[in-house]
Amino acid sequence: MYDHAALLHENHGTFTASAMQDTPTPHTRPARRARAPQANVTAGDVLMSDIGPLKLCRHCAEHWPADGEFFARDTRRQDGLEHICKACRKEQRSGR
Repeated sequence: MYDHAALLHENHGTFTASAMQDTPTPHTRPARRARAPQANVTAGDVLMSDIGPLKLCRHCAEHWPADGEFFARDTRRQDGLEHICKACRKEQRSGR
């Protein structure tokens, strides 16, 4: 399955010829592209204003301050906030 000759071998601080090959090894991964810290600003989800960043609620399509007062926390998202504002989320839950 793996080309064992291409595995990285260390011999007293020097690398063997097999370690210098351009073949990927099971111990290496391709470099991940770094995300821009404000990638969602260019996507239109966040606008900058004089009071700070404003985030777009995808339910009501209005911009609200991007903080925990208007959007619930979501650690899985890049900006750390849910994509639906708290008022819309409450409205969804009461409509059930």
